[in-house]
Amino acid sequence: MLKPWLHRALDLQGSIAGQLKGKLLPARSLQIAANTRLTHGRLTWKGEEGEIFTRAAKAEVDLNWHDTTLKGNLAIALLNSNLKASFELPLPARFPIMMQPEGAVKLTAKGEVFEKGLLTAIFPGIIGESPGRLGFEIASGGTWHNPDLKGSVRLTGAGAYL
Repeated sequence: MLKPWLHRALDLQGSIAGQLKGKLLPARSLQIAANTRLTHGRLTWKGEEGEIFTRAAKAEVDLNWHDTTLKGNLAIALLNSNLKASFELPLPARFPIMMQPEGAVKLTAKGEVFEKGLLTAIFPGIIGESPGRLGFEIASGGTWHNPDLKGSVRLTGAGAYL
């Protein structure tokens, strides 16, 4: 069902459930609330050098779209990794659907990725083993055309055999 919207190299499997509620209001306006949950998932990226896969214990997306803003939250729990994000985009809930370039943007994302072998898969023959933990926090404000991105990235316990 989701395959047409995913990159062709990405294969997503698992159990998905969700709910969508919406209203078509006067003046071609919309009011929509939606949520989706993925459990027992498996993500596979099929590249030229082989496959990279991970299991997704849980992934959740909640959206609320009305007035002048699309708001949402995202939470993903992979094997030994996690991501939480929230966003507000200047996308008025009305037809025709068009982003407001000077509208306020808000984005926050925080997560940790425990890596063991991803760089080896991306650079075969160059990197033999690559353990490490990557933590990040990102926040963005500003507008759609002029975003103000801030954040930090931490790499700990990293190593590689060349």
